[in-house]
Order: sequence, then C-alpha cells, then structure tokens
Amino acid sequence: MSSINLSKYKFNNIDNKLTSIKLEKSKTYLLDFWFVNCPPCVRDHKLISKKMNFFKENNIELIGISTDRNHSDWKNYLTKNNYNWKNYRETDSLKRVTKDMVIWSFPTYLLLNGEGEIKARFNSFKDFENYLNN
Repeated sequence: MSSINLSKYKFNNIDNKLTSIKLEKSKTYLLDFWFVNCPPCVRDHKLISKKMNFFKENNIELIGISTDRNHSDWKNYLTKNNYNWKNYRETDSLKRVTKDMVIWSFPTYLLLNGEGEIKARFNSFKDFENYLNN
C-alpha cells in the first residue's frame, strides 16, 4: 500500500481554526472520511460511539475527517451527537486529502501506522472490526 503525509494538509478544527494533523510514530490511526448527510456514515458513527473502548484496547486513535463545507452544520452535528473523538473538516483548498487519496465513496476508513503508511482501507466500520479480529 501507499502512505500519506497528513501534515501537508490543512483542516479546520471544531473551533474553525486552520490546523494540520500530526501523527505520533508509536500510534496506529484510523482515519474516518465522512460527511453529515451520509446515511452509512451516520450508521457507522452510532456503532463507533459505542465502541470507543475497542479503540483503546487496540491502541488505535480515531480521527474523523469530514468533507462538509458548512462549518456550523458540521460542528452542531458533532456536538448534538456527542462525537468526542478527534474531528476535522477538510478546507476548500486545492490540496485535499480526499482528492489525493482518491476517496469518493463514504464512509472510507484508512488504517495507518505512525509513519503514515496505509495498512488497510475499508468502506464500513464492520469491515475494519473484522480485519482487526482476524
């Protein structure tokens, strides 16, 4: 598989401040690409919010990356649904991680090591769980 240098991209955080995502070498990450009006994303998030211990037990940090354009809709959605994992919103720039990683189906999950190496790609949280349990 390929790798990704997340620090090259800019995202908006929940406070609408421009930021980048820094990976720690000792961690494993699951990037969750989604948007507010995506029924399969919402269904997966309901599952995910009940399984936060699953991430802790497997030493995996979940990072949501939304393609939503409207900041307040996105922020209100996160707050209302108590999505307390790290969440960022892609900005309207020419350099977008979804474009560079050819993500056109949602949700898409990328499992990365701390070096940004992509270990696996999934289109449902269940597929990710099955991958880890096998």
